[in-house]
Amino acid sequence: MKPAPACGEKQALIKLLDDARAAYAKATRELDTCPRDKLNEAYNLADNARFLYEIARDAFEEHLKDHGCY
Repeated sequence: MKPAPACGEKQALIKLLDDARAAYAKATRELDTCPRDKLNEAYNLADNARFLYEIARDAFEEHLKDHGCY
Protein backbone atom coordinates (compact mmCIF):
# COMPACT_ATOMS: atom_id res chain seq x y z
CA MET A 1 0.00 0.00 0.00
CA LYS A 2 1.30 3.44 -0.90
CA PRO A 3 1.92 5.72 2.14
CA ALA A 4 -0.27 8.79 2.45
CA PRO A 5 1.37 12.05 1.41
CA ALA A 6 2.43 14.45 4.13
CA CYS A 7 -0.42 16.68 5.24
CA GLY A 8 0.51 20.19 6.30
CA GLU A 9 -2.86 20.83 7.88
CA LYS A 10 -2.53 17.69 10.00
CA GLN A 11 0.91 18.78 11.19
CA ALA A 12 -0.43 22.24 12.08
CA LEU A 13 -3.32 20.69 14.01
CA ILE A 14 -0.94 18.38 15.89
CA LYS A 15 1.13 21.41 16.92
CA LEU A 16 -2.00 23.27 18.01
CA LEU A 17 -3.19 20.24 19.96
CA ASP A 18 0.19 19.76 21.67
CA ASP A 19 0.35 23.45 22.62
CA ALA A 20 -3.22 23.41 23.94
CA ARG A 21 -2.52 20.24 25.95
CA ALA A 22 0.61 21.79 27.47
CA ALA A 23 -1.26 25.00 28.38
CA TYR A 24 -4.06 22.99 30.01
CA ALA A 25 -1.60 20.87 31.98
CA LYS A 26 0.27 23.98 33.16
CA ALA A 27 -2.95 25.72 34.19
CA THR A 28 -4.14 22.72 36.21
CA ARG A 29 -0.74 22.42 37.95
CA GLU A 30 -0.97 26.07 38.93
CA LEU A 31 -4.23 25.37 40.74
CA ASP A 32 -2.23 23.43 43.34
CA THR A 33 0.02 26.35 44.24
CA CYS A 34 -2.07 29.46 43.70
CA PRO A 35 -2.96 31.62 46.70
CA ARG A 36 -6.43 31.12 48.04
CA ASP A 37 -7.53 34.61 47.01
CA LYS A 38 -6.57 33.85 43.38
CA LEU A 39 -8.27 30.45 43.17
CA ASN A 40 -11.26 31.63 41.14
CA GLU A 41 -9.00 33.33 38.61
CA ALA A 42 -6.74 30.25 38.35
CA TYR A 43 -9.77 27.99 38.00
CA ASN A 44 -11.17 30.15 35.19
CA LEU A 45 -7.84 30.08 33.38
CA ALA A 46 -7.69 26.27 33.70
CA ASP A 47 -11.27 25.94 32.50
CA ASN A 48 -10.57 28.16 29.48
CA ALA A 49 -7.45 26.12 28.71
CA ARG A 50 -9.55 22.93 28.88
CA PHE A 51 -12.09 24.42 26.51
CA LEU A 52 -9.40 25.42 24.00
CA TYR A 53 -7.83 21.95 24.26
CA GLU A 54 -11.20 20.36 23.48
CA ILE A 55 -11.64 22.60 20.44
CA ALA A 56 -8.16 21.68 19.17
CA ARG A 57 -8.80 17.97 19.82
CA ASP A 58 -12.14 18.06 18.02
CA ALA A 59 -10.61 19.90 15.04
CA PHE A 60 -7.84 17.32 14.80
CA GLU A 61 -10.25 14.38 15.01
CA GLU A 62 -12.57 15.99 12.46
CA HIS A 63 -9.63 16.52 10.10
CA LEU A 64 -8.61 12.86 10.39
CA LYS A 65 -12.16 11.75 9.69
CA ASP A 66 -12.77 14.09 6.75
CA HIS A 67 -9.31 14.05 5.16
CA GLY A 68 -8.48 10.40 5.74
CA CYS A 69 -4.87 10.96 6.78
CA TYR A 70 -3.55 9.04 9.76
